[in-house]
Amino acid sequence: AKKLQAAEAATMQYSHFSEALNQLSILYSRYKESNSNVGQNLNNNFLKQIDDKITLANSSSLALSNAIGLYFDLQSNFTSNQILTHFYDSLNMLSPYTENVEFTHEQYLRYIGSNQESEAYQIYLDAENNLDQAMKKVGEEYKVANEELRSQIYQIRNSMRKYE
Repeated sequence: AKKLQAAEAATMQYSHFSEALNQLSILYSRYKESNSNVGQNLNNNFLKQIDDKITLANSSSLALSNAIGLYFDLQSNFTSNQILTHFYDSLNMLSPYTENVEFTHEQYLRYIGSNQESEAYQIYLDAENNLDQAMKKVGEEYKVANEELRSQIYQIRNSMRKYE
């Protein structure tokens, strides 16, 4: 019965985490498509959506049941721990890009009306493009992690069939 409980808990958490990863990779790939006014991307709904997904992924990942390792021998390139570590590393990788966008945008606002305006604007746009590229890359990484999670869910479900 404990094995069954562990399997159910893990499958549920894996599914939440998987869904969050999936939606994050879609959101990340669309960053630039929000073709907003300068700086709009920073404070619109978009980053809030991403934050919500990350919070969801976090709470699922924290609850990822360690019991799974005790009960199941999963064939996988990752332990769930590596998937999580990878998730946080990728996430942290974005923060300098985001800060740079915020910084260059504030700088641009200060230069409006001066003869450095267009240069400042270009620097800001470059920062946006760098963030966009970084997000696309991280989004791809999330897809890989997500496939790995799905394979683990599938294996757990399969091995539980014998108890039904």
